[in-house]
Amino acid sequence: SAVSKALKGIGVLGANDSMGWYEYEEFKQDKYLHKKGTPPKWSVVTGEQYLLPKIKRCCGVFKIQGDRRLDCHVLNGLELLLPSICANVDSKAILGSFPKDRVGKSDGTPQVTGEVVAYSFEIFWHMSMEGKFPTPGAGDDSAFNSLVDVKAFSKAITETTPKFPDKSIIPKGTGEEKLWISYEECNPQNVELSHTKNPVEPADSTYPSLPDKGWKELWESCESTLQSYYKQSPKPQSLLTYLYYRLGYECGRIQRCFTENGISWGTYEDPLGYHCNAHANNLVLLAENAENHNHTFLAPLDLDMAYIQENFILSYYDMDGKDLKKRDKKDDKKWELYLKQEATGFIKTLAGDMGGSTGVTNIAPLPKDLLPLKTGLRDILVKAFWTAYNQQEAAVAVDPKLRTPAYALLKMALIMTSNNIA
Repeated sequence: SAVSKALKGIGVLGANDSMGWYEYEEFKQDKYLHKKGTPPKWSVVTGEQYLLPKIKRCCGVFKIQGDRRLDCHVLNGLELLLPSICANVDSKAILGSFPKDRVGKSDGTPQVTGEVVAYSFEIFWHMSMEGKFPTPGAGDDSAFNSLVDVKAFSKAITETTPKFPDKSIIPKGTGEEKLWISYEECNPQNVELSHTKNPVEPADSTYPSLPDKGWKELWESCESTLQSYYKQSPKPQSLLTYLYYRLGYECGRIQRCFTENGISWGTYEDPLGYHCNAHANNLVLLAENAENHNHTFLAPLDLDMAYIQENFILSYYDMDGKDLKKRDKKDDKKWELYLKQEATGFIKTLAGDMGGSTGVTNIAPLPKDLLPLKTGLRDILVKAFWTAYNQQEAAVAVDPKLRTPAYALLKMALIMTSNNIA
């Protein structure tokens, strides 16, 4: 397919490999769901047998490269770990890695990444790119000058090996607290929920919950790997910085690959507004030993609504006398707009902007003193995405020696979100 060919060209695996299809036996059904009542409810009713002998029922069969999503499993898991990994964080040093005009004078915290992207970058970049195709390096992206300095941030951060959360996801928690509001219960001023999916209740499939103790053996194996890594002298490279940069860079490479090869991830308009499949939850984490991984971490998926420029036909309605007529046309300007919206939509979800997509969750509540840390990491994701999208050299290069400790930390993150349903 066009997608497989394009991804192969940059050495990236797709999340699903087609293996064929399965054909079901002849199907007869005399019960079906019917919606009725006020408010309407579904109920099972019996009627004539439902039989379509000329239609063969099939389903696709695929080999998958992974099923843990970048946003709700990987990023949320890493951010749930931040209070443990960075228990000794030097907030002053972290704040020093941001440009001075980014840090608020009143509360000393940086403007969150989602606001920088949604309120500054997206508006000015789209205005400067009016009527233009999204080519590398084009447009006004000056808003990104306010993002964190990657090298300074990496030097400022201090990491330690997190312990398995036996009682509560919250460090030193008792397990009796109501998880989502526990930081508010401790101190109403010490809570950061400004760019999380709020409110989230225990019945929600993405509500943070204590991992099953069956994961403890794997956790302890990862813990041993990280202890060996962090005790090195001199101080080893920050795994958080490495992971956030490489994950962002891979996202940018994949999006640029689709743009350059005339592929839309699935962006279109319908009566509900714009729909866009280019977002942080439409990538999965590869297995550490995935075949032909080329030292990458991610593989894209949810391409069922993807299409190529050659097949792009814009449907619209206008009046023909007194009648409303549906018409179709090729529209290169609309194609250009859709691809620009994919880039900005994708980057907004990486930034943690909750208005960017309904397909992302971003549900990790944090103590307020860790807001600069989380913001810096989201800045790094965005910066790396934009660097790759503009086909520039990565500031944090691939290091094969870091794959093992990086995956130890990633496995811990996945354990923290093991009960999350994407």
